[in-house]
Amino acid sequence: MSISTILNGNPMFISVICGLIFIFGLCFVFLKKAWDQALVLGYSKETLKKVVKSSIIYSIVPSLSIVIALFSLSSVLGVPWSWFRLSVVGSLGYELMAAEMSVTGAGYESLGEFISSGDISVIGTIMFVMSISIIGGNVFNTIFGKKVQGSMVKYQQKNAEWGTLAMSYFTLSMAIVFLPIQLTKSPVHFATLLTSAVITLIHMIIIKRYNVKWLSEFVLANTLILSMISAVFWESLLI
Repeated sequence: MSISTILNGNPMFISVICGLIFIFGLCFVFLKKAWDQALVLGYSKETLKKVVKSSIIYSIVPSLSIVIALFSLSSVLGVPWSWFRLSVVGSLGYELMAAEMSVTGAGYESLGEFISSGDISVIGTIMFVMSISIIGGNVFNTIFGKKVQGSMVKYQQKNAEWGTLAMSYFTLSMAIVFLPIQLTKSPVHFATLLTSAVITLIHMIIIKRYNVKWLSEFVLANTLILSMISAVFWESLLI
């Protein structure tokens, strides 16, 4: 039995569908509770319907980047598992990094080498690492998230400029974790990362100079598509 057969097999699809049905059920329960509470607070049903409708519309465009990420991740880890990870709590950058660290720990140099090897014994390890590693953040947020957020809000109220700067540093710290890994993998990774940065910068310039605010919703999706195209070009040029 090959790696692809396991990752794209019916048992995997059934397991993922069951998990997603459970999650969608939780979402519906919380939606119902929020709806009922909003009615208690005095909001009309017409207002709530408008909120739901606008939320659905504005969720479609940002989800394009997730669909593109699904195509990228499924080529490595199969459709059902990639679908499950990206639809629940994961992101393309994290999932690929966690999977690569898993196969590196198993003795392979890259995900590509692992897929070529046909070693099905590592599949469980990859899924376990991808799942357990991200749970830490959820557990931390459950226990300490409210306290940390409350402290940051109070600090921002007292020191507006420094508070905003501190919040920006949290986002920057995430980039600092991923950047060295991508920069040192290969010349193709380095060139693709620079290309994505340039594409993002061009989008920002166009948005600010020509006041094209709607384009901001497409920055991530466009950058992903164009960067993947550039990766093919850099692969043929540098290797």
